[in-house]
Amino acid sequence: TRVMPNAMRVTYVIQAAGAPAALAGGCRTAVGRIDGRAQSSGFRAIADRLDEATAQERFTARLAAFFGVFALTLSGLGLFGLLSFAVSRRTREIGIRVALGAPRGEIQRLVVREGVLLWLFGCGPGLVGTLVLGRLIEGLLFGVAASDPATSALAAGLSLVIAVLACLRPACRATRVDPAVTLRAE
Repeated sequence: TRVMPNAMRVTYVIQAAGAPAALAGGCRTAVGRIDGRAQSSGFRAIADRLDEATAQERFTARLAAFFGVFALTLSGLGLFGLLSFAVSRRTREIGIRVALGAPRGEIQRLVVREGVLLWLFGCGPGLVGTLVLGRLIEGLLFGVAASDPATSALAAGLSLVIAVLACLRPACRATRVDPAVTLRAE
């Protein structure tokens, strides 16, 4: 048999109950009865074809999710480090506040408030950047607009939770400052 360069290729989609491999023989016979010259190149389940067709998009989505989690982790670690450094630099001030009778909860709120303000300074430009640059990646988003408020709110909320969690240890460390040691250093 000779294959013509512009020969027509036909794909049949068959909906049936059962395993695709078990139906292959019967399908070959039916196609052969319709056109004796037809050659079957193989039978595959539609789920396999869909998996193959969307493999690149799934890989891209997984890669984006990995880098998103990585970015959230780095931002949380960065905020934790920054607040830990700030608490160590403000040990005298915190010690004096404790010596003057500031409740431990107020000291913790002071540190957490500072962390949330830092989060706001980072989240604001991040949301603006998302709106501006979101149009560039809109082709990669399926069923989500580049300026989807629910997705932006979810991302901002998740980053706020991570920011607050990053603030907790430095805030607890600030409440353990001994005012006597701080005042002796003065």
